[in-house]
Amino acid sequence: MAPLSSTQQKEDGSIPTIGDPPPGGEFGSTEKDCAANHPADDSPDRLPQTVERHLDDGLEPDRYFGFIAQVQSVVAIVVQLFLTGYVMQRFGVGSALLALPVAILLGSVGFLLLPTLSIATLMSVSDNGMSYSINQSAREALYVPISQEEKYQAKAVIDILVPRFAKTVATGLNLFLVVYFGTEQVRWLSLISISILVLWIVVVRFAGRRFEQLAAA
Repeated sequence: MAPLSSTQQKEDGSIPTIGDPPPGGEFGSTEKDCAANHPADDSPDRLPQTVERHLDDGLEPDRYFGFIAQVQSVVAIVVQLFLTGYVMQRFGVGSALLALPVAILLGSVGFLLLPTLSIATLMSVSDNGMSYSINQSAREALYVPISQEEKYQAKAVIDILVPRFAKTVATGLNLFLVVYFGTEQVRWLSLISISILVLWIVVVRFAGRRFEQLAAA
């Protein structure tokens, strides 16, 4: 058997085993790997950068993000089963569409005032949990009173163009802030989010009223 190269051996000359952590720590090159393996979502996401700041406290990024993904799935299922139908029938599609932006708005204000890992986690869970449950159902309901041609045209913009554009902008904002100001300043992304969310809520209110007009026609 050929001898191990110097890069395959530990610093003390011993041979690495399967249970040994990779070079640079248990998760590779710590902060850089965390940011690369968990990029921004389609909104200015503060969770990856906030997690980076807690790496020195013994936080394990892969295990933590895996746990968050499980919680998001559970929240989405619970909201879809027990909340979506009730809100849409009792308060209407417009109110259901407000659930997601209002939840993110509250989280953004909270993170601006108190930029902690707990607040960032709640924002991520509420964002993804509601996005794939009540918001998705209410958004699909908007297509019911319109023609098939209008539906296909609208879905081409809403489902393809808008998400890609938003993801590109959000990723650029995250990278700009982290590279030039550091992860300690990530809280100021909330100011951008709040501005976008106010506009989002205005558009949702208009869409809800327009849906009611078309449905009643």
